[in-house]
Amino acid sequence: MSSAIALIPARANSKRFPRKNLAMLGDKPLLAWTIEAALESGVFDEVVLSSDSDEILQTVSGYQDAGLTYELRSPHLATDDATAVQVLSDVIARRAADGKNYQACSLLLPTCPFRDAQDIQRAFALLTDEVKSVVSMKQTAQLPQFMFRQSEDGLAKVPEQFCSTDFAATRLQANPEYFYPNGAIYFAHTDAFLSEQRFYTDNMKIYSMPEARSIDIDNQVDLVFAQAVLENNIHQEDFA
Repeated sequence: MSSAIALIPARANSKRFPRKNLAMLGDKPLLAWTIEAALESGVFDEVVLSSDSDEILQTVSGYQDAGLTYELRSPHLATDDATAVQVLSDVIARRAADGKNYQACSLLLPTCPFRDAQDIQRAFALLTDEVKSVVSMKQTAQLPQFMFRQSEDGLAKVPEQFCSTDFAATRLQANPEYFYPNGAIYFAHTDAFLSEQRFYTDNMKIYSMPEARSIDIDNQVDLVFAQAVLENNIHQEDFA
């Protein structure tokens, strides 16, 4: 089995939802759901939580004995412009400098609480020698040909790649299935990731997840919705 490292990026503040990663969902902070799933999966040789917040690092310190590594992020990687891909590249590079090399790497966003250990295991299993990367997605009912842009005068414009406006003749059942990244799981071979600086490669597999486990907490409305899903135990069901 390939050696693998996972990054959980957890900044302190979100412009739309301050202290989001520490918001309570059920009986634990939002980021704890991802930490526990990553550790429980048994997939990773190292799980790293990177943050710019001493409060977050103190909150997760109790997981150190279970195998979590947590570290304060460098200031240049704690800006609004810094990406999770840049943070993961830095984490990998610093370990390589110390002689620790991983064949596979993963990004697990703490805003996706219902992705569980089995999801991580199944996604990792798709990362074969013939596949560069794996990205978790959910099936979407929103078809690309029904997407519009808005002109400055407020008129609806059909994107050029979907030039047909014969919407009345378009049957939903006649269209192929479309998938949309849900933000829960990203895997790649480390050499491919470092070379391309992305998970969306030209040889990528989709790991499909049901709607209820694809919830991504971006604002307080999402958190209220997630709480309702949790209370009704819907996140443990596998329907799309």
